[in-house]
Amino acid sequence: ESDSMEDVFEMLFDWLVRTPSCEQPDIIRPEFEDVYAYAGFFLNTTGGRAYLFRRSPTTRVVMQYYAVLILHEADRRKQNTSGLDVLPHIAPLRNEIGRFNDLIFQQEYLLNLDQVEYYYRQTR
Repeated sequence: ESDSMEDVFEMLFDWLVRTPSCEQPDIIRPEFEDVYAYAGFFLNTTGGRAYLFRRSPTTRVVMQYYAVLILHEADRRKQNTSGLDVLPHIAPLRNEIGRFNDLIFQQEYLLNLDQVEYYYRQTR
């Protein structure tokens, strides 16, 4: 559903990463380590990149955006166990998102990428 794709990705990201887990036995939420592994797969492997390039361009860039945010969250939590570097992905992704004027949250994506890049520039 391309009309609601961005909203769905945002809700999924919030549920997977931001929302604290509750002690509800009927809700099964993946462990953050698993979410981190998938984000790393999409950004840093040939198979993950190939998977993304078989999707529509807007789906691909939004998935890359959230993968970057997940890896950044892993860094902030000190859970980047594979030592994946987010910084090289930010500038190309920002340029690509800038070309997609049909993205509903384009400005938010660009602002967040700028903040993530600033974080890494300050901590290195």
